[in-house]
Amino acid sequence: MVVQRAQGLFRILFLGQLVLASSTFWLWAYLTVFTRADFSDELFSNYVTYCAIIWLGLTIEVSMRKNKIHHMVTPHLVEKERLSRRQTFFVGIVLLLFVVATKDKSISRVFLFSYLPILYLTLICTHYFVPLPLSRIIFGGLRTENAILVGSGFRLPSIIRWLKEKKSLGIKCLGWLGNEDKLQFIEGIPLLGTPDDLEQVIQKMNINMVLLMGTSSYEDRLPSLPAMCEKHGARLLIVSDLADKLRHPLVYFDDGGHHFIGLREEPLENPWNRLCKRFFDFFFSFFVTVTVLPWMCAIVWLLHRWQSPGPLFFIQTRAGLQNYQFPMIKFRTMHIVDAEEPFSASKSRLFPAGAILRRFSLDELPQFWNVLRGDMSVVGPRPHHIEDNEEFAQVLHSYHVRNFVKPGVTGLAQVRGFRGLARKREDVISRVETDIFYIENWSFTLDVMIISKTVWQMVRPPKTAF
Repeated sequence: MVVQRAQGLFRILFLGQLVLASSTFWLWAYLTVFTRADFSDELFSNYVTYCAIIWLGLTIEVSMRKNKIHHMVTPHLVEKERLSRRQTFFVGIVLLLFVVATKDKSISRVFLFSYLPILYLTLICTHYFVPLPLSRIIFGGLRTENAILVGSGFRLPSIIRWLKEKKSLGIKCLGWLGNEDKLQFIEGIPLLGTPDDLEQVIQKMNINMVLLMGTSSYEDRLPSLPAMCEKHGARLLIVSDLADKLRHPLVYFDDGGHHFIGLREEPLENPWNRLCKRFFDFFFSFFVTVTVLPWMCAIVWLLHRWQSPGPLFFIQTRAGLQNYQFPMIKFRTMHIVDAEEPFSASKSRLFPAGAILRRFSLDELPQFWNVLRGDMSVVGPRPHHIEDNEEFAQVLHSYHVRNFVKPGVTGLAQVRGFRGLARKREDVISRVETDIFYIENWSFTLDVMIISKTVWQMVRPPKTAF
């Protein structure tokens, strides 16, 4: 019910944004272009096309937005500004692609790109000033729901705060029922009795919505609870406490008439997402392998001849997708050791040019051949030594979740500064948790952001680079 109200409000707001975007487009066109003597009906039809392109850009953005209703009715200006900037960016990109593809010279470039700041300001105003008054109009009066909470627990204050945020959606929390006699108020919401008083309170206070805080506090009477609520015309919502019992975040989904609970979202289990990622990986790695790698091989070969003669590449077995082992290739950056000498990846073994290659991550360039082969991806969790995998798995039980996707030449953990040697337990935990966040929140936009930051870090390496 709450989600349905928010989704409906979001669609009405988006429709209003389309109307306002086109209105400001035509107003700006009238003020800057239509009054010119050389303006014609043919030019007018071109402007109609560009207005449709603006609608297309806004529609593409909203279709790619992961969370469409987050913070919609709360006054988070920073979030709304970021969203308005993202919408304007999509419109600008779609307009630019259309102009380049059609080579249309009839429309004023100055008009188009001076309109984008106007669109940006319009979107900020609609995001910040419109949702709250609009929701009060839509969900006021008879649409207001009187809600009551049943149960207790450490999540009760956060649920009460959540209900207060949803007040603009027509939900009014009147109180809560629990067994804590000493707690008369939580977050300003009064204690109205115990869970045994539920039916009496529903009748007395005209309750339209009952939120049950988990099942443990009402377990004995749970089978009769739906019938009792519907008898008095009250909606029943149950806050799942299974995540608390399992001590792990959960995701819920339906399939084939069955209700399932999983431990995490995995966007790359979608074959379309995997296909798009592989398509990008192939062409990006092909470009690097053909245009960059040959002359880098020549330069590194000359550096080897000068400072540390020996093989050009260093090949080491790493674990990838589903723990599949593959030979990962890098430029050699260390002096070769005798067979009797124990192997150690220490700074003392780096030759001077090898240290530079490592610092600027140029030694990783041959891994684009691994990407081209399909062993790796451009972006993903960095593959660790086989010997380190089991050791790190002892530190964090979810370590092998990283193997749900292909390892990457670069990754989110690397651009957030978690690179180099993992000297402490906290280093491993931070790195793995960031990799898992990437797996659960993958998007093409996130990959582009990581690649951009990686390029910047190649120019300005962090202190942890080694």
